[in-house]
Amino acid sequence: MSMGRAGHVMRPLLAAALVGLAGGAQAAGARIESVEVREGLCDASGAVSLPEGSFGERFLMVDNAANFVRVFAVGDPEGAPASPGLPLQAPEDSRRSLDIEAATWLDGEALFVGSLSRDDDGAPDPDRWHFMSIVVDGQPDGVPRLRTGGSSARLLAGLAMLDGDLAAAIGDRNSPDAGLAPETAGINLEGMSVTADGASLFLGFRNPVPAGQSLLVKLLNPTAVLFLDAEPEFEAPVRLDLGGLGIRSMEWSPAADAYFIVAGPAGDGGPFDIYRWSESGDPEPVPGAREALATLDGFAPEGLVIDQSGTWLQLFGANDDCATNTFRSVLLTLG
Repeated sequence: MSMGRAGHVMRPLLAAALVGLAGGAQAAGARIESVEVREGLCDASGAVSLPEGSFGERFLMVDNAANFVRVFAVGDPEGAPASPGLPLQAPEDSRRSLDIEAATWLDGEALFVGSLSRDDDGAPDPDRWHFMSIVVDGQPDGVPRLRTGGSSARLLAGLAMLDGDLAAAIGDRNSPDAGLAPETAGINLEGMSVTADGASLFLGFRNPVPAGQSLLVKLLNPTAVLFLDAEPEFEAPVRLDLGGLGIRSMEWSPAADAYFIVAGPAGDGGPFDIYRWSESGDPEPVPGAREALATLDGFAPEGLVIDQSGTWLQLFGANDDCATNTFRSVLLTLG
């Protein structure tokens, strides 16, 4: 598909389907406001709003099937400039996926990180171990231009030395192990958020979930890792009770003074839920979120953008079989 306007076409779901979904999610708390099927990519993954701090304008989305970052407009695509996007080439083979799974903003750059996992058969896959930044340059014509910033492949080795549960999920990084595939017992990073201090990052893991506890690890020196080739400095993992689920996406909301975490299983299917968490307390499920997400047949959240007030969420879900070049975008209010 062309990288011009044709790559940004939005196709709404049938009105009857939308009414049915919204009607099933009108209970107290979280409410689905809209569902869109968007064209331009099928393997939707990490996403950030564009520009930084905005909501409801544009967003950057990674297409894992094509190793490409693209700009999408929210709402009517005819009102937004097209963007040429940015290819992300795997070091060994441009046809291999970097498996980018999480994204956030830090110091004016969009950060993206791979799953840090093995491939689906448990073979080591260094292409998935990358941490990188992307710079968005404003242009007089209003078309955002993307270029690569810093990068590092040091995170996985540092995590292996940090904690026994993570080390067991990583295993021998040079040897295949089918038991450590990402949806069995292997490491699988799917959440990343800037922290409240604006200087560090939280890394959230879909797997492992030791003793039913999800793992969050704070990376203290992300800028030095990306731009100075520094060794990563981590704090010990935080263990959260998300009802036995792992972390699928997360983001910090200054207005809400909390992190919003999308939780889901290590394997396929649901259930999915949304939690609100501050570093001084326990995570609390957002009322009605699990029930609302359950009305979306086959929807597995892969990315999260939150508005500045902390009351609107936009979730993105991949079209895993890629039978069509589309993905879904779901807008929720938290009630």
